[in-house]
Amino acid sequence: MDNQQEIKFYEIEFKDGYSMAIKGIRQPTVEEAQDFYDRTIGLNKTGLARTDATTVVNVLDITEDETKHFFDTRNIDNWEVFGIFGQN
Repeated sequence: MDNQQEIKFYEIEFKDGYSMAIKGIRQPTVEEAQDFYDRTIGLNKTGLARTDATTVVNVLDITEDETKHFFDTRNIDNWEVFGIFGQN
């Protein structure tokens, strides 16, 4: 894997109107974002049932500045990156 790939930022929108930011080497589809969320944060980590708060409905390309302005990025250096380590 080329470690020089550009890291980009994406907003994942949930059915309940809330959203979160992720890092990735490419923009995930809604289905890929749902799987990424489930594996890294959501259902597979918590065991909770799917709800409007955990159902991904959209993925938007956003800038790093927007990410840092609108989302909690205190732990950004430790965020998992979509598209790395066997993720598509």
